[in-house]
Amino acid sequence: MTIGRAFALALAGLLGGSAATAGAEAPQGAPQALRSVSLRVVGEHLRLRVETVGRWASADVTSGGGRSVCVAFWWGDLPTPRSRICLDGQSGRLTLRAERLAPDGAVTSARTLAAPVARPDERTATAILTPAAIGLRAPVLYWQALSRWTDPATCPGGCSNQVPATGRATVDLRAGRASVAAQFRPRTRADSVDVAGGPLDVRRVAFGQAGTRLTLDLRTQHPWATAELLAPGRGLCLVIEGAGRLCVAAAGGTTVLRHDSGTGAQVIAAAVTRPDSRSVVASFAPRAIGLARGPLRWSLQTSWQDDALCAGGCADRVPDGGAFADAVSVLAQPRCFGAAARDPHRRCRNPSLRTVVLPRPADAPLTGVSPCTEDRGDPRRSTVLRPCAFGVTGDDHRATIALLGDSHAVHWRAALEVVAQARDWRGVSITRAGCPFSTQVPRSPDLGPARCVRLHRETLAWLRAHGEIGTVFVSDWAQPATGPMGGSGAYGGSELAFGAMLDALPRSVRHVYVLRDVPGTTPATPGCVAAARARRRPLAGVCAQPRAAVLTPDPGAAAAARRGPRVRVLDLTRFFCGPRLCFPVVGGAYVYKDDNHMNATFATSLGPFVLRALGRA
Repeated sequence: MTIGRAFALALAGLLGGSAATAGAEAPQGAPQALRSVSLRVVGEHLRLRVETVGRWASADVTSGGGRSVCVAFWWGDLPTPRSRICLDGQSGRLTLRAERLAPDGAVTSARTLAAPVARPDERTATAILTPAAIGLRAPVLYWQALSRWTDPATCPGGCSNQVPATGRATVDLRAGRASVAAQFRPRTRADSVDVAGGPLDVRRVAFGQAGTRLTLDLRTQHPWATAELLAPGRGLCLVIEGAGRLCVAAAGGTTVLRHDSGTGAQVIAAAVTRPDSRSVVASFAPRAIGLARGPLRWSLQTSWQDDALCAGGCADRVPDGGAFADAVSVLAQPRCFGAAARDPHRRCRNPSLRTVVLPRPADAPLTGVSPCTEDRGDPRRSTVLRPCAFGVTGDDHRATIALLGDSHAVHWRAALEVVAQARDWRGVSITRAGCPFSTQVPRSPDLGPARCVRLHRETLAWLRAHGEIGTVFVSDWAQPATGPMGGSGAYGGSELAFGAMLDALPRSVRHVYVLRDVPGTTPATPGCVAAARARRRPLAGVCAQPRAAVLTPDPGAAAAARRGPRVRVLDLTRFFCGPRLCFPVVGGAYVYKDDNHMNATFATSLGPFVLRALGRA
């Protein structure tokens, strides 16, 4: 590799990330052969570090002599580099020299940069510079670096060391200022123009995990039709180490993803769209191609054979060599977002979330709940019993779970979706607002007492008829005294009433988990948080409420705590509250939908911690 390749990899890192790369095999007797290079985005600056194989003195390198270390830059569709920077020690001290280049490679202008260059040791040079100082104003740059060394004793014919060894690497100057919204998506990798003909030269590609799914988003230099990929010698494929090839294909007049694991190819369950004639966007569950949690390495490869444009075949590869490293996890979100900021096992801070609140408090009431597909073909479905499915809804799930309770069970569904995807579970939600899972039913605004009693009766019968359901989750509103019923005593009754309903669950249900209700907040909280956000204040801890005032005793959880190993309590209060206060903003996420329900964004961030709590239970 050359300086340039490592330069790009590091610069493309989000929020000041860094990278280090090894140089190509060092020529014998070339002390300036590149061993590693790293570049870190620090604000508007670039911090460069170069390490070589051998020792060298600053006076040994010049920008135009036989001993040099330079990085050349391209942008747009330019076929030749138009700018480069070189280490230069002619003055007796090491500096950076910037040169403008003509299309034929001739130097048209040169100047020494006012960039501090240091020598930590005899093999290393570091520098801090700005892209604008060297005339690099395009958002995406392509580069290649070269070390040359000529010496009568050690390199009489001249030695060189290049990064990357072939092709060009990419620098995305926007990466260091990535928005928080961009952190929810896989990183975009720009690519240079590599092939002269054919439409499948890739300009950018993003692949990785977003939430619980893998997403692919790519754009090519020229338009193409999916049906054209059916011709021999043509392909647009992700190569995933250990999981085979995933190719864009046509089937039944639509665009699909076809997975070839080496033992045969098949179309996978994926949402695939063509936003325009140059782009493809797709998402799918990791399990669809047999990916387990852990490291992920991938590359994108295209080929296009055409008598008119590419008689010998045109090909592109991103990256030009090797593979991108990523990972598959339970849930992919920005670092320390939401509940992760209060993980008791790992101190977690993300400075980019200090003044962030997602969703905005004004938008929170409009956010939907986690999706659930109603099973209209269930013969036991009635006017009150309307089961709906979430999680892994295909035939290849490992187990089926049920979620029971009122609307406070519904707001946990986003967290259980994460759990279900991680454990290959199909989930069935049987919930009704205003109808707690208790033998004492309130005057529900939705159903009324008689229909609520009927719902519980039909739910128990449904569970008896579905003996495959061995795990049930339950949650209900622990209504405070200010609630519409005047408190839990009037809404769902005492611990005895909730316990009686838990005892009525059929014995085929071997595990019952009661999710302790979440703390509430006040009607003034959204305005308070919005005002703090408008003032650009750090939002951790703002508008907090006394724990004793907003965390109501939960009779359902109390009943579960007395029922032995079959029934367990999952209490995640510590992700909402400290010892004295409960917080409406946690890790950049606004917690609430209204004054007593979570929104789906924060509930989703709780998914890995529900999974952890299940492991302990």
